[in-house]
Amino acid sequence: MVSPSAQRVRLHVQTERGFVDGLTILGFLQRLLRQYRGPIILLWDSAGVHIRRAVLDFIATHPRLELVVFPKYAPELNPVEYLWGQVTHFLAGRAPRNLAELRTL
Repeated sequence: MVSPSAQRVRLHVQTERGFVDGLTILGFLQRLLRQYRGPIILLWDSAGVHIRRAVLDFIATHPRLELVVFPKYAPELNPVEYLWGQVTHFLAGRAPRNLAELRTL
């Protein structure tokens, strides 16, 4: 998230256990709308879960949500891809059982 004055940048992340589906995405969007005032620009990749009809219909009916769609994998356009790559590399072969254990890695 970037504040309207461009003074702050936030990455809003929600972790899920198990499979992420359209209902998970709808819940995420509903929480965003409750937590943040003003317009929200979604930098969205073209993953199937992001372009499901129910998700796109929800976005279309909420004018505060603006959608910017990227290809499925485009790290040159979507810098968070580098973050996920680093996290994946860091956690490779590790399976912390809880947050406390993750913090000790």
